Amino acid sequence: MFSESTGEGANTVSPPDVPDKVDKTWVVYQSISNELNSPKVLVCSSDSGKTVASSWIPKVANGYTDGGNLSYFVGLDADEIKPQTILSGDHNFRQGGTEPGADAVATWTTPTPATTGWVKDADWGTDMHKSAGNIGLGDGSAQQVSAPAFSKQIESAGSGGSAKIWLKHP
Repeated sequence: MFSESTGEGANTVSPPDVPDKVDKTWVVYQSISNELNSPKVLVCSSDSGKTVASSWIPKVANGYTDGGNLSYFVGLDADEIKPQTILSGDHNFRQGGTEPGADAVATWTTPTPATTGWVKDADWGTDMHKSAGNIGLGDGSAQQVSAPAFSKQIESAGSGGSAKIWLKHP
């Protein structure tokens, strides 16, 4: 994870200048293990390529150990005060027709001024949800979106204040 000091004794979570310095995606999700009863919820039932972990303890049988136990990306620019930012979503998103590799970061840079129609390379693979995907937003909502709706959501995150939209693949 990442944090930066506010100089007032508190830390705020914000994306680093270089998103590659963020922990592996599965470690980011492991950091919320106290909030989840089981890592089983981290594998989508439509994702046949992942193994469901039954324990947070990595050294036991079916323990949570790596990206093979995780179906979801993490949005590095997500912020609860920017409700349209993308917090998480299905890993089968693509940028430029290609799904990012393990722990790769897909980046969209918001143009100045932010216009509509600037995201032309975001879509979903066909291996899950029939060319659609589920996303969680900074406002706490979740929705299933088509490729055009995914592009529009990335644009909304940009027009809502994110200079860069960073999605880190598991």
